[in-house]
Amino acid sequence: EVLGLFENINYTGGLGMRGRKVLFTGESDRPAKFIFKKGGDYFAVIRSKVFELEEEEIISSPASFSIYFDEDSIYHPGLQMRYIHEDKLLSLVRLNRGIAQSPFFDAYHKVDMYCEALYWVMNSEEISFEMIRGISQRSKIKFESDKYYTEFEYYKLQGIDDVNPLVQVKKYADRYSSNIVKVGVFADFIRKPVEQAVSMLLMLDSRGFVVYNSDTREALIKQRLYDYLRAHHGDMDYDVIYFTSETVNKSNAVVELATFDMLISGVSQISLSDSQMVYIYPMNQEIVLKENKDFTFSGRIRAGLFEFYAHECSFEYDTFKINMPLIDSMSFFVRVPDTSESMKEPQYYRVQAMVEDMNGYMMIDKPNNKSGLKTYPQYPIFTSTDHSFVYYDGNTRANSTFDRGKFYYELDPFTLDSLDNFSTTGMIFQGYLASGGILPPIQDPLRVMPDYSLGLTSITEEDGLPLYDGKATFYDTIIMDNSGLHGAGELQYLTSVTEASDIVFFADSVFSTTNSFIIESLLDSVEYADVSVGKAYQSWYPDSNLMVVEMLDEAFNLYDSTATFRGRICLTPDALNGAGDFTFERAVIESDDFVFGHHSMWADTSDFSLYTDTTFSALAFFTNDYRTDLDFDQRKGKFISTGVSSLVDIPFNRFICYMDEIDWEMDMQSMHLKNNIAEEIPDINEMTMLELMDLNLAGSEFISTHPEQDSLRFFSTSANYDLQKNIIYAEDVKIIRVADAAIFPGDGKLNILQDALIETLRYADIITDTASRHHHVYNANVNIFSRHQYIANGDIDYLDLAGESSSIFMSSITVDSAGQTFATGHISDTAAFMLSPWYSFIGNVKLEARQEFLYFDGNFSVRQDCFDDHFDRVLLDTLVNPDDILIPVPDSLKGPDGVNIMTSLMYAPESERFYPAFFTQKRREGDISVLSASGLLSYDKDNESFRVSAENGAELTEYLTLHNDNCSLEGVGPISLGMELPHVKLDLFGHAGHYIIPDSTRFDIVMGFDFFFDPNVLKKISKSLSETNLPG
Repeated sequence: EVLGLFENINYTGGLGMRGRKVLFTGESDRPAKFIFKKGGDYFAVIRSKVFELEEEEIISSPASFSIYFDEDSIYHPGLQMRYIHEDKLLSLVRLNRGIAQSPFFDAYHKVDMYCEALYWVMNSEEISFEMIRGISQRSKIKFESDKYYTEFEYYKLQGIDDVNPLVQVKKYADRYSSNIVKVGVFADFIRKPVEQAVSMLLMLDSRGFVVYNSDTREALIKQRLYDYLRAHHGDMDYDVIYFTSETVNKSNAVVELATFDMLISGVSQISLSDSQMVYIYPMNQEIVLKENKDFTFSGRIRAGLFEFYAHECSFEYDTFKINMPLIDSMSFFVRVPDTSESMKEPQYYRVQAMVEDMNGYMMIDKPNNKSGLKTYPQYPIFTSTDHSFVYYDGNTRANSTFDRGKFYYELDPFTLDSLDNFSTTGMIFQGYLASGGILPPIQDPLRVMPDYSLGLTSITEEDGLPLYDGKATFYDTIIMDNSGLHGAGELQYLTSVTEASDIVFFADSVFSTTNSFIIESLLDSVEYADVSVGKAYQSWYPDSNLMVVEMLDEAFNLYDSTATFRGRICLTPDALNGAGDFTFERAVIESDDFVFGHHSMWADTSDFSLYTDTTFSALAFFTNDYRTDLDFDQRKGKFISTGVSSLVDIPFNRFICYMDEIDWEMDMQSMHLKNNIAEEIPDINEMTMLELMDLNLAGSEFISTHPEQDSLRFFSTSANYDLQKNIIYAEDVKIIRVADAAIFPGDGKLNILQDALIETLRYADIITDTASRHHHVYNANVNIFSRHQYIANGDIDYLDLAGESSSIFMSSITVDSAGQTFATGHISDTAAFMLSPWYSFIGNVKLEARQEFLYFDGNFSVRQDCFDDHFDRVLLDTLVNPDDILIPVPDSLKGPDGVNIMTSLMYAPESERFYPAFFTQKRREGDISVLSASGLLSYDKDNESFRVSAENGAELTEYLTLHNDNCSLEGVGPISLGMELPHVKLDLFGHAGHYIIPDSTRFDIVMGFDFFFDPNVLKKISKSLSETNLPG
């Protein structure tokens, strides 16, 4: 024996060496032992035939392990043991072969634990059970009661064998009158090979039925095997307690060494009795397992048709009892009666009320009938040991809730049996209903109501019951059920009388659907109109003395039935108000703040609808959000805007507008609309078009509601609407924004006909687009179709570089798919139109709103005074900036008739003369272009010259210029003289100048020659040049 091999670790057994390793050895009948001490007492013992010690680390495999607590222990027959002294960590890992597959047998808690590993740091007070620590973060183990039995597990052991191995082992024991099974004899007995016999015994060892010794090849039969067989035959009681623990990054079970309590995490459900249907669902998935399968928990308990939510519960295994000292709630299901006689399975419905604030206990079954083999129909039994309560603050019908401190039913202590099959009709709870001042206390028993609630029924005395401290009186029947506190009968308040079959009471309100409701008229310091209605929805608020009655299908009748009202009325001790639709003759007024006077009616905010006749089929005029004052004697009405949301709708014409005042002449059938914005912007009538475009007139506009007009809108200060002709005559129309354009009517008037058809505007102005404002069209005829579409024609001015203005008629002005205004026009040859004093133009003109310049597509001619050739016209297709006209000149230039146009100094071989061809045709087909240019044509006003060049800057490498002041044509570039020499390639580049009037031409040329030259001759020339002393 070695004492204190490490701190609190003793060793008993033999010693040896193997290289650097120290061996601790034992025999099969006397294995080596490591004894772990805690607090001076033996705590854990590990046994093995061989232990190895190297560098303060002890390992062994396989090894049996026992932890002791009082007279009990946790045991496993075959583990891989490792102790690391530096960390004082003891780890025991279950292997996946042989007896190592056995669970941990826990004699203290009386459960078997199927887990892979045990970990203990010796100086800690906890031992953890979990899966092997490693990469996986999930850990799952299962727990079985040592008395656990199911038929499924029994036949699972048997598998495909004809005889269950438990039966074979018992027969062997009976045959040989021994609890020791010898492998060879057993193999002969079951007539199977030895290997199969060993495999069978190892499997039974892993389930705790035998203890197999691989050294002696013998197995000790445990009492559990006999008990399992007796349970199978129904000869002894057992249980079905089994559960799993599944965690992530956490130990499954932790044993507190001071008490040996085991905290188990990741437990979602525990079955205590399948026959009585008792299940536990722990809160936070945690329980604390104590001695002999007792455990504590909080969470949900399901017992038959009942569910409890409780805290600090304890399960007592021996008595088969659950103590529930703190029960949050008890709910239960009741069986639905089979009224159709076709229900195959019983249907159950959860009772909507819960019993709360309870304490008590539940007897699951008789303590000696945990298996449920015998039938005791009175179990489970629950006993409430104190007063409990049913609260109605969660009533689903209520718009508000009852205060559970004032409104509740208080139950006396009670006992319920047969929780899995109780009688609904026999369930009655004694107590009383406290209604929080709605009614006096009602002492009728609580029962399951027809709507599956917990409630009661009570009948009033002849004098009725006072409501809410005597503010009203109720007569007839009171009911408390899932619908809340309600009644059927009559309610009297002020001068009103309500009769209803369902009046619902709340702490601060009463609601009902009336069978009849009346208000008797009153003329005093307070005035009430007479009101009557049949079916309506009533709301009464006793604290604020307000009764609200809302119509359902039938309208209210007022003023001796000369008017009707659809909506709600509000009765108070001070006034009779209303919110809804008031109808008289062919007018309908909607408001939320009606005051019904003696012979008048007014509202601070209202919507007014006037129809063409009393059929109310065609709406003529509508106002929204206006203050209304109607005088039925003078037959006039006045509507005043209450703010920016005030709206006038004229549906026949499909327009709405925002106006400040409206005067209605009922008999003249006209409406005059006025906008006061002119008072807010005093100088609006003097503003220019550009100033009006910058003005924000939103909220003061006429807006189309036609779906195809995309909310077309315009600003107007006044308008008249003829209710007979249905025409809107808008006046002083300042601006109309359509697409990207701003349109200004010539006379400021705009007439709108049926379906938002707008009459053609004459002599209008158009500015487009509204962002860049590049173009102004005047004298325009405009047809407006929508907010994004119009067509027009009109004039636009073209202002050239010299400041000369030319009018162009744009025959078509419209909007493209991108919402951009574009226009087209045509300039004829009789118009004598000039792009500038130096270019004439004939052809088409296109305007694009976002483009500052016009697009010219036609032909032009150059106006010069230097030669008398016919001014040939040249095709043109480009944007033109009048201040800096640049005309593209391609290499191949054409005229309108397809002829080639030249920009070149030409040579005529026939006459052996040079001549200019500057935007003209060549004179003869055989004439040679000596120097030509392409790129851009521009005119230099200061130098009075036309220039064609690829660049448009001061430094020009290739160009052709016609000087209009001295009539000369000069240029720089490649020069062609039309010469073809044999065996010589000639390249010419330089300057050419041609004076038209003297008819003279001068060249400054650099010539390049490419021809064959003898290298020897070249050397002689070079040598001669180098030896010659030339002057200078």
